[in-house]
Amino acid sequence: MRPGKVFAVAVCLACIPAVGAQGLRPLSELVFPPPQFDAAAGRSLNLKGEVALAEVLRRALSANPNLVFQGLQVSAEQGNVEQALGAYETELSLGYSREGGRRPLRQQDVNTFSTAGLPESRADRINNSEARAGLTRNLRSGAELEATATINSAGSTLNEVSGTPRQTSAGLRFGIRIPLLRNAGGVQNDSALRARELERDASVEDLLQTSSTTVLNVAQTYWELAARLLRASILRESERRARELVAEIDKLVAADQIPGAELDLAEASAGEKRAARIAEEQALQAAWNNLGRLLQADTVDDVLDAALKTDALPEVDPRAADFAGGMQARQRDALEKRADIRAARLRERAAHIQVLAAEDGLKTQLDFVGALNTSGLREGSNGPSFDLSRPFPTLNLGVQVRMPLESTAARGLVTTRQSAHRQTVVRLREAEGNVGSALVTASSALRRIVRRHEDTAAAAVRYEQAVKNEYVKRKLGLATLIDVITVQDRLDGARLQQIQLRQEYASGIAQILFDAGELVGRDAESYRVNTALLGGASIAGSR
Repeated sequence: MRPGKVFAVAVCLACIPAVGAQGLRPLSELVFPPPQFDAAAGRSLNLKGEVALAEVLRRALSANPNLVFQGLQVSAEQGNVEQALGAYETELSLGYSREGGRRPLRQQDVNTFSTAGLPESRADRINNSEARAGLTRNLRSGAELEATATINSAGSTLNEVSGTPRQTSAGLRFGIRIPLLRNAGGVQNDSALRARELERDASVEDLLQTSSTTVLNVAQTYWELAARLLRASILRESERRARELVAEIDKLVAADQIPGAELDLAEASAGEKRAARIAEEQALQAAWNNLGRLLQADTVDDVLDAALKTDALPEVDPRAADFAGGMQARQRDALEKRADIRAARLRERAAHIQVLAAEDGLKTQLDFVGALNTSGLREGSNGPSFDLSRPFPTLNLGVQVRMPLESTAARGLVTTRQSAHRQTVVRLREAEGNVGSALVTASSALRRIVRRHEDTAAAAVRYEQAVKNEYVKRKLGLATLIDVITVQDRLDGARLQQIQLRQEYASGIAQILFDAGELVGRDAESYRVNTALLGGASIAGSR
């Protein structure tokens, strides 16, 4: 792995809004490239042969179900924002009605029929029609605008008898409603929109946090797999030596050079080593399957058939102690970099805005209303034309008051939203409080891993020399077989402990980066993961 190697990882979403309620970027700008989750494609990946950390992370971030789910949640929240924006859309209404039938006549109108020489009639046949078109729009200020045009055409049998021509009238109305108390300044719709935008931005932060969690889980599982491979190799070698020792002792016992009790001890030791190797291979199988599940990948039946080869476990760098100390000192920066903290803050703001909107609902509704009307008339025509050459406008001004006598629903909404806001505050304080302790724990663990590894490495060197000495002493008759087996077991234990510490070291680096909010970074076009640092490289120059 080359130092400084950084690759861009893509999340499974065609569109992810940019963070910040102030503006929206097209989501495609944050995705590089924009893959689509495909379960069948994920299953086509077989975990065998060479499996590099960079490729494993890239695959996980394009096929992990948690990322897919969170990506869909971002889309859902963006849909909620668009729904809130719908409150400011212009609405067109069209209507047409026609009225026909009979209505009773006054005696005076009955006499009109008689005067005209027509048969007496007690009912009048009417034939009226009306066409209406209107536009309404809510403004960000809370004002509501309305423009309406109407055309009425009225005619009846009585009009024809009396010589009154059919009348077609038309009217235009321009109205405005301005809230003065409740919803003044458009606080209701504006609060709903701002809250939705903040929730949308919080879901984007959740997506980044989910990406970080995925990278952490995959990296730690990958390093466990790499460690299990090395541990299994050490235990197989230990078992081979035990078998060779049994064969050697068997020949010596057969030649009556040593007592048969020596063979019992050698065979018991070989059995222990065989059992340890089998147990380690089962743990290797479990780690392999765990990684396959994280990648949504197929695995063959037995890990030993996969001929696995991973990146080398990073060597423990003594400078990592300084790296851990520097990361621990960045607790305040971590509060700004952690995506889950930013998401919690955004949700607290959204809940606070909702509380203000609910409290506004307790106010009396007092609206100023105004309308400008003008009309025209045309007589003797069945067509929709009308004459506005001599308009007679009228201006209507007034106020409307609406005051619930109990406001039970409004007070209940305030209580609900205040409780919801307090919950977000508690979650935020808890999340912020956990960051410092998590960083301290991860930093101290990494420093202690470095010190433990130094002692374990030194012990392994001494045990290696001690094994050679015990073999020499045994040939000289100064040491027994149990002395050789005991020292060899201690050497194997020290080597296994070294592998374990290297695994803990690699996992610790990923953990401390996660706790500091630096495991997955985001720029204008992508999410990024520093695989070199995850592999243990560039520790000294990283901070």
